[in-house]
Amino acid sequence: YHPDPDDKADSVRALFAFPGDDVLHFGKGGDLVVFNGYRFRSYTERDGLPPGQIRALAGARDATGRRILWIGTSRGLATWDGAAFKTVPAPPGESEPSVRSIALDGERTWVGTDRGLHCLKAGSWIRPPGLAGLPAVGVQAILPIAPRGGRGLLLGTFGSGVLCIPDVDRADGFRAFTTRNTPALRSDLVYDIVPDGQGRFLVSASQGVARLDPAGWTWDAFSQEDGLPANECLKGGLYRDSAGRVWVGTEEGPAWADLRTTPPDRTPKPLVLAAAVAGGRPMEPGAQLPHSIRDVAFEFRLLSGHREQDTLFRCSLEGLRAAPGDWSPDAAAHFPSLPPGDYTLAVWARDYAGNESGPIRFPFTVNQPWWNRSWAWILYLLAAGGAVQALLRLRTRILADRNRDLEARVAGATEEIRRRREEAERMNQELLQLNLEKNKFLGIAAHDLRSPLNTITLVSEGIASGDLETCPPELKPWIRKISTSARHMTELIEAFLDVTALESGRLLPAPTSFPVAAVLEPLASLLQPRLDGKDQRLEVEAPAGLLVLADASHLRQILDNLLSNASKFSPREALIRLSVHQEGAAVRFTVADQGPGLTPDDQARLFRRFAKLSARPTAGEASSGLGLSIVKHLVDANGGRIWAGNLPEGGCAFHVELPGGGS
Repeated sequence: YHPDPDDKADSVRALFAFPGDDVLHFGKGGDLVVFNGYRFRSYTERDGLPPGQIRALAGARDATGRRILWIGTSRGLATWDGAAFKTVPAPPGESEPSVRSIALDGERTWVGTDRGLHCLKAGSWIRPPGLAGLPAVGVQAILPIAPRGGRGLLLGTFGSGVLCIPDVDRADGFRAFTTRNTPALRSDLVYDIVPDGQGRFLVSASQGVARLDPAGWTWDAFSQEDGLPANECLKGGLYRDSAGRVWVGTEEGPAWADLRTTPPDRTPKPLVLAAAVAGGRPMEPGAQLPHSIRDVAFEFRLLSGHREQDTLFRCSLEGLRAAPGDWSPDAAAHFPSLPPGDYTLAVWARDYAGNESGPIRFPFTVNQPWWNRSWAWILYLLAAGGAVQALLRLRTRILADRNRDLEARVAGATEEIRRRREEAERMNQELLQLNLEKNKFLGIAAHDLRSPLNTITLVSEGIASGDLETCPPELKPWIRKISTSARHMTELIEAFLDVTALESGRLLPAPTSFPVAAVLEPLASLLQPRLDGKDQRLEVEAPAGLLVLADASHLRQILDNLLSNASKFSPREALIRLSVHQEGAAVRFTVADQGPGLTPDDQARLFRRFAKLSARPTAGEASSGLGLSIVKHLVDANGGRIWAGNLPEGGCAFHVELPGGGS
């Protein structure tokens, strides 16, 4: 059939005839051709045939006896009932499957594509348990089998050999037969699989035809040595006819064989050692070789008499490498250098049919050199013992000298340490005395400065407000500056006095249980004039009857400092929030402002003495850097803790937890 000699796409990739029918179907390129014994008819895309090159055909009769032909193309799957083509939806994961093989197994249709195996049942794609773990490889051949009563499959793959699934309905895994098995396939590129009618299976590949015996899962192979025109078989070219003969198409033409008269070769062949040479001279089993020997070599042969080029060998040298090496066509073993010891060469062979022979063994010994004999080692040990004894005596003398020197050094160092410790203690006492004198001086200076500063503050504020006498308007700004500076100096002196009290231990807490409201109400009234100066508002939230266990004056000073800072670093018309609530057995005070917040560097040195933060007072207020340090000391002295963090809406919040005073 060659209607168009100029048509280059005349490759026939699939043939099929329904059993008992004389109608032949085959795919020529993208056309389906039907031959009824006297006339050819072609079906193309114009007749409804799906696009793509036809690669696989299979068919069966439905329940009504109607013939249904399955057509696999390079772009999908379709069926044909003789009247109309119907496209089958693509399997999951493949939008346009490239079909390589089709097998009908009762109610199941198996489809092999370039990306794996799929199963269609009752019009829906399913994934039977036996396909779990199956690799995503091209499936070129599918043969349903029934090992041990199961429902299995043999798969010929593109590059992964033959895969055997014992039972597709059970997750028992699969078995792979590749070029790495023992015995091995001659090629992992498999085209077709057919039964040979004798309980075995034939596999065509790129290196001839192999025969699988499922009784022991063993192989034998047929190649040009057995009469094939070429070793490269063709996809779709392996068949067994009604007479039991097996036909195979190769790139050099077809061939057939009646394998019923060709039973598998299961006879091991004789394995012999052809040569054993050491240093260029023959050697016998049990040979004693000098330690200086080089180039120990062996040659071996398998007397198969047929396809000897397919014979494989492997060997091991017990005493050097106990495990046998890989199978190789190399019929020799060469050891250029061997250390002294007892060795045994073991050799195995495998013929073209996979029959294994051996091992044959060849023992020999490489002797120790004279300087490695037992008597030489006794002399070595005696000499070493004398040398060790002499070294021990020398070492003992050296250690005694070093010990005396070390004792002298330790005595000198001990005396130096004692002297320096006494000097450090003397300097420490002097520093303590100086610190006491400094604290005393600061206390006296602060007390002496506080009264005049208070007087300056009261007089200047009285003049500026007009309480004492009328003040010219042009002097009022200067009078207010005098008042502000005096007030700032007073606050600084108060801070210094607190630091002095803390360092001298005079600011110890006297904790009592009292209502939180007893501190909050007068504190809010005291702070209100400062808030009014910047049009700020204070919002206080505290439950009634909440008790705290602390020194009341300390708590007042803690909250006053935190609220003053909140006002100082918040803009005009800001809202300052003070909230108090029970937190387990503790009482938590939270002061939140609307200032610029804290940088990571600020948080690292937040409670250090004289620490200057990145934020600046919004109305030019003074800041000594001592307030938060004093607050931290007071909180710690009252058994509490303090921390701070930024708020999501801006600003920051200081949190103080103190012990609760009970209910």
